[in-house]
Amino acid sequence: MIHVNLQTMGEQKRSDQSIAQELAKAKNVIDKFLYGCSHTMRGPLKSISGLIKLLQNQEASEDPHKHLELIQKTVNKMETMLNDLEQFLVNSRRDLVIESVSMSKTIDAILARYNKDSERLRIRFSKNIVQAVPLFTDLERLNLILVQLVSNALVFNDPEKTDKYIDIFVRVNQNGCHIKVLDNGIGMSSEIQKSIFQLFFRGAQQSQGAGIGLYVVNEVLRKMGGSITVNSEEGCGSSFFVWIPNLKT
Repeated sequence: MIHVNLQTMGEQKRSDQSIAQELAKAKNVIDKFLYGCSHTMRGPLKSISGLIKLLQNQEASEDPHKHLELIQKTVNKMETMLNDLEQFLVNSRRDLVIESVSMSKTIDAILARYNKDSERLRIRFSKNIVQAVPLFTDLERLNLILVQLVSNALVFNDPEKTDKYIDIFVRVNQNGCHIKVLDNGIGMSSEIQKSIFQLFFRGAQQSQGAGIGLYVVNEVLRKMGGSITVNSEEGCGSSFFVWIPNLKT
């Protein structure tokens, strides 16, 4: 006589269904990824090709340095896109690496990285960090999240405002870490807010990437067991709220 454990079979079936769903999602993302790469890269390459032809034209009346500057800007944009794509691939493959993190040191390092940009754009940084307990999390992924949010706030600043700022608030407790990145940039409409975490979505002309950055942030946080939300108003600025669990052993 063969004994069958129905509970075990049911659990195995649910596990197989979950794996199938994950594979279907991964296939869908890869399809979008490949199409988006092709579509996104074609525009900058055509721009570079056109500018080179202008430089080759001996009768071009414009200053060649202007064309070279435009080529450099286009190359920088493509580099940003490739960095976003690399982050997308790395996050999908690498397991979590948990370590004790000092939020004060982490934030200081990121703000120092963008110090020249903030001075050039005349944007002041401020931070308010409260951490009385150790935070155990994936530092590399945490840096990815914070870099994306700070760089976005810099890109989408409002040049019409005289007092421009990016404020970072952090609260760490035994359960997790609450992060708020607040700016008074151009903001965004409610319709755009609904789509900013979608793959290849670009909500404004200032966008320098391929529309991958915030999608990767959302996927990173999903892998870490965290979450992200946004509150924004056109002309007033944006606030991003991040929560990550304290993965203490």
